[in-house]
Amino acid sequence: MSGMWSGALIGLALGIVGFVAMRALASRVELPETKTVLKLASIVDLALLPVLGAFAGGLITGD
Repeated sequence: MSGMWSGALIGLALGIVGFVAMRALASRVELPETKTVLKLASIVDLALLPVLGAFAGGLITGD
């Protein structure tokens, strides 16, 4: 497995953990604006971390 795929998988795992954590936090917050921001940030986190992980893995391994 290349470094890019390894980085993307690690980024996906971290993105899923962040997604679940931010969604859990959003369910405990009272302000609706804060809930909206946390839900949006969780989606961005889930989408962005695999991409950044792929780039970082490629840079580290030289792929």
